[in-house]
Amino acid sequence: MGASLQYEALWAELVKLAPVRCGRENSWMEHNFSCACPVCRVQIPFDLPEEILDACQRRELVIFAGAGISTENRLVLPFTFAEDLAGELEYEGEELPPFPELMELFEERFGRRRLLEEIHRRLSKIRSFPELDRKASAFHRQLSALFPITEIFTTNWDTYFERESGAQPFVTAEDWAFWRSARRRVFKLHGSIDNPASLVATSQDYRRCHRALGRGVLGAHLRSILATKTVIFVGYSFSDPDFAAIYRLLARQMGDILPRSYIVTPMGGEPPDYLRMSKVIRTDATFFLECLREEMPDYEFIEEERLKSAPYLAEIALVGHEKMFDECPLAEYPIAVFTASYQDGFIHAFEHISANLNEGNYWHRCYVEEYVRLYDGFAAAQRRKRQYFETAYLEGYRNGLRWLLGEDDDKRPPLFFLFGLSEDDQPRTLEEYKALAKAPEKLHKTAAKQAAKVAQFYVKTETVPHHIPMMAEP
Repeated sequence: MGASLQYEALWAELVKLAPVRCGRENSWMEHNFSCACPVCRVQIPFDLPEEILDACQRRELVIFAGAGISTENRLVLPFTFAEDLAGELEYEGEELPPFPELMELFEERFGRRRLLEEIHRRLSKIRSFPELDRKASAFHRQLSALFPITEIFTTNWDTYFERESGAQPFVTAEDWAFWRSARRRVFKLHGSIDNPASLVATSQDYRRCHRALGRGVLGAHLRSILATKTVIFVGYSFSDPDFAAIYRLLARQMGDILPRSYIVTPMGGEPPDYLRMSKVIRTDATFFLECLREEMPDYEFIEEERLKSAPYLAEIALVGHEKMFDECPLAEYPIAVFTASYQDGFIHAFEHISANLNEGNYWHRCYVEEYVRLYDGFAAAQRRKRQYFETAYLEGYRNGLRWLLGEDDDKRPPLFFLFGLSEDDQPRTLEEYKALAKAPEKLHKTAAKQAAKVAQFYVKTETVPHHIPMMAEP
């Protein structure tokens, strides 16, 4: 780009690099449902109950998930895990036995170790192919943005809720001691592949699991949550024996409280009698979450395009950071020691946003606004102490967060920073920066004097100033 390194040109590059929006441009209510592809034909239009929307806004919506939203979705692999094992067993019946019974037959013939190996092999196969992995985790990625949903129960063994939704797993009774310390939690009723000894697969495993849910502290906690919150069952079919057993157990113990539940499934047919107290929403589970998010108030969510641009902004800012040092050696531009700290904060903000996007907080406008206020306060406190290296870092981090809020689409956060200038007057190009940084004492004598002393260390040691990544806590 030459010596000037136009900052506006960097942002032009962002436009080229930023993720292209895929799928529908219209809202879900305006979607053309005539497409007959395997994905779209299960995205059935539905009326979103007000109770669900209200519960989500109050953070009282709970997800209860089965394998149909991940590895056992036929859009992922054409054969289910049960069908694969039935082939290994050369099972000849017209219909497969219930899942736990089939697992029991397999364990009796081949042993527990072989059963666990087959479970691990299937999950590893899906994970090894990005296309399959994306399909299996689509629901979990959609859930990541819905920051009000913080409690999940699942019978799945995979780790998609942990990886894609930023949920902390709870597998054993001992884990419950840390339940309130996690921002988003997933209780894995049937264990986790990360803890093979915890897996619930066979009929014997199910009986032991259901006894624990019926009598133990885990079941008591589960019933307490389900009794006070609205529950959405996803990833189950009406004929799923696992779902039937758990639902009957909960219905038997909770009585009239359980009707505060919904079952989201694209499957046809009439639900069995034991589901008469729940409401059925016929549509795809991932599509359901998309619709729910569309109906949430706009003021609560950060724009997706801004969030998804965070890693690209970090890369572009890093280019400008390196170019500044190429053209502004500290021996000639000692004030660059503070500009470097500012740019580190700027870059770290975008990197942190990108790395923690799945946890949901950064989708929440109020969360980001609160942190902007905190950084304003922290920066002001450090400025009063004349800690200019820290002040510059906090200013940069704050400006990275402010970009998410999109308060002014035409106002881009400055990549360069000099004490003594307002944000509107900060240099926007490297050329402008160099002209002002040559005589920083004209802008802020105290900061310039301190920078000259600090820069001497880096010049003598032939090192580059760098502020380690950190996030100020309230």
